[in-house]
Amino acid sequence: MNPRLAAFSMVEVVMAVFIVSLIVLPLTNLLISSNKTTNYSLLEVFAVRYASELIEQFQRLSPNLKEIRLKNRIVLKNIVEDHGFVRELGPKEGGHNDSPISIQLPSTNISFFVSPLNSLFVERKVEVEPLTAAQKILNIGTYWNVCITLSWKMSPKDTVIHTACFYSIVREEK
Repeated sequence: MNPRLAAFSMVEVVMAVFIVSLIVLPLTNLLISSNKTTNYSLLEVFAVRYASELIEQFQRLSPNLKEIRLKNRIVLKNIVEDHGFVRELGPKEGGHNDSPISIQLPSTNISFFVSPLNSLFVERKVEVEPLTAAQKILNIGTYWNVCITLSWKMSPKDTVIHTACFYSIVREEK
């Protein structure tokens, strides 16, 4: 057997590498892009979960708001703007803890239970404003617009902060 016929030429090897790279490079870019999209979607799901657990608890608190206001002379806006409440909602220094956090609502005997934030989240904030137009039109109580804002980074070194806002209306009986 002739040894020249059994070997590949340099041109054949270069052409094979070129053809393989035409296939592998776009697939690699596709996988990287898919991974980024999946990570972003996962963090959005976390944000929805964090917001929905707070919204549910505000909805459950709704029937007690009148009693809290009359007994403690404090309205929902004052509760969520309390420094202790704001501090407890935020991310914790020193790592991620999987245990639920119990947050005592100021001037009440009511606690909120919230999930600790994933380490990529930089903020969880609650803002409450009265809906005066709804109160004038419906005249059956006080309505509060609850806005829950969550902010996160895609990676610890990322400089871009992504933010999502979730809204709910809470009614305080007249």
